[in-house]
Amino acid sequence: MSRVTCLLTTGMLTLVLLACAASTAGAEPEKNQITVPGAQCDNGEEITFVIEGMGKGAKLPEGDGNLVIKDYTLIYTDPDTKEVLETIEYGGGQKTGQADDLVTCLGETTTEIVGFGLVTIDFRLQGFFTPRD
Repeated sequence: MSRVTCLLTTGMLTLVLLACAASTAGAEPEKNQITVPGAQCDNGEEITFVIEGMGKGAKLPEGDGNLVIKDYTLIYTDPDTKEVLETIEYGGGQKTGQADDLVTCLGETTTEIVGFGLVTIDFRLQGFFTPRD
């Protein structure tokens, strides 16, 4: 498969994994997971989050919380050339009544994607933390 075909397939798979379910609990440890350390959020927090397969949320490994994702942008780049390979955006999700709870977090990680190789993913996630106060 060509790099573009692999990337498009991977992008669609990532989209499906993020959008399929509302919970991230119960995933087999380190299977279908992407860990993003040191993400900066606009509420001043620095978090590590784990995107788990079949979830529309990001698990916060340092506690019992989640970041429930309402929209996101993923930018895939080649880690060597810095060439942007693909940008995926999702803007779904009901946000009415959540204005005070919404937070935007930015993070980046480089990971191996089966069938494609190393790719750097820049994340921009908007959502809210659970449990809520």
